[in-house]
Amino acid sequence: MDMVPEIPEDGCCHGNAWDTRDPIKLGWVSSSNVLIHKQDITISDTDRKIYYRKTVKGCDCKLQYDGQEMLLFNLDNKHLVDYNLLFNYLHCLVENGSPLVTMRRIIFRNVQATSQDAKCIPVHVLRKAWNGFSRLLNIDYTAAFRCDICGDEPNCIICDATSLGVRKDLLSKINFKTFDRSSTLIYGSKHKNRVFIERTKSRQLLGKLCTAGLSQHEMKTLITSLNQEGHETLCQVVNESVSHFTRFPKRASAEYCSLFKELSKNTPVCGMMQIGGDLKGQDIIEKMCPEYDIRQSRNSSDLDYLQGASPVITNFICGFSSQIPQCVFNLLKELVNVVNTSYDILHPTQDKNSHNQYPELNAEYSYEYFPNLPCRHGNENYAADNNSRAEVLGDCRKESWGHPVLSPGVFTIFCPHGICYGFSLMGSHESPRHPFEIFKCRFINAIMLIEAI
Repeated sequence: MDMVPEIPEDGCCHGNAWDTRDPIKLGWVSSSNVLIHKQDITISDTDRKIYYRKTVKGCDCKLQYDGQEMLLFNLDNKHLVDYNLLFNYLHCLVENGSPLVTMRRIIFRNVQATSQDAKCIPVHVLRKAWNGFSRLLNIDYTAAFRCDICGDEPNCIICDATSLGVRKDLLSKINFKTFDRSSTLIYGSKHKNRVFIERTKSRQLLGKLCTAGLSQHEMKTLITSLNQEGHETLCQVVNESVSHFTRFPKRASAEYCSLFKELSKNTPVCGMMQIGGDLKGQDIIEKMCPEYDIRQSRNSSDLDYLQGASPVITNFICGFSSQIPQCVFNLLKELVNVVNTSYDILHPTQDKNSHNQYPELNAEYSYEYFPNLPCRHGNENYAADNNSRAEVLGDCRKESWGHPVLSPGVFTIFCPHGICYGFSLMGSHESPRHPFEIFKCRFINAIMLIEAI
């Protein structure tokens, strides 16, 4: 049976009407030897042809046969796929998430049950037919990348890079460059500005003060080193913590150990206190003094707030069974000052608000797909990224030899409810740069909790 397109009411895109003459008599053949793929058989007929129509005014438009009146999906004028087959796979995909190859195995077994010599639809033809059919469905595919509970921007995310690589030869046209960067160079703060005690030896002695204790020589070395760094208040707290000892080695009292152990770590103060930008939490710490005891019941609201904002400091304060010395409150105020200055240290020639001036984006990046998290601006130009010495000493990334054929992997972002918000094809091995650029350039509000698997 020959297949001829019906004449629609509308003309072509140029406004010309379609020719009403018989395409069979005029020999307007699009394809011959057409295959019709059904659920249980593939029908092949060497005499079956597909025809097209021309327009009456001679433009190059052609009206191809679409097969809808016979419930057939015209893939390429050579293969026609039964809509029942495609709808069956749609239901299998929705109900149990069956992959396309599983559907093809089902079709193959149905064909084998009918006849050992019968043909079956090839996998690549079924894949192309499904891709074309899925584009005809009224489905908002971007809705699958949005959680109804978390909304457009989740407050808590789970992120990780998978080793699922893509063939590099298929990515040759993709430029894996970083986000557009501003011309203004941002220096920011260094590690020595973000930790409270800069010298490693001083941090080690302070940690030992909480465990084995310090000898007379070690105690003198610690106090001298802290004074040289300008930590007179910390020296007063250290002396207060060992005031109950008359002999060496001296150890810090139990109520001081939780804070000393945190200060002895090689981590920024903002990670310990977690009140950067929290004006209410900082105000509570600023007004704490022997006269304002946050542990009293009348100040329970401030204590509850501080417990959520900075549990380390709250547990330290509540660990005292007696009156807290003034030097302890002074030390907490100095820690708050370190937290604030960690974000305020810029190059002398820069404007303090220069970190809010982001470069405009030229276009979305083709190697990323975040349908509900559009790229809102470019990235800042950090001096640390241009430090060639850091490249020589080693990047902050996971060690990997890579793969000779596949890309390093795919970086994914999920919400706590298991909804994927998007992914990015990594052009280099996994490093903090990948999540940082995504969070900085796509999220309006800062994320409260980030969990890396």
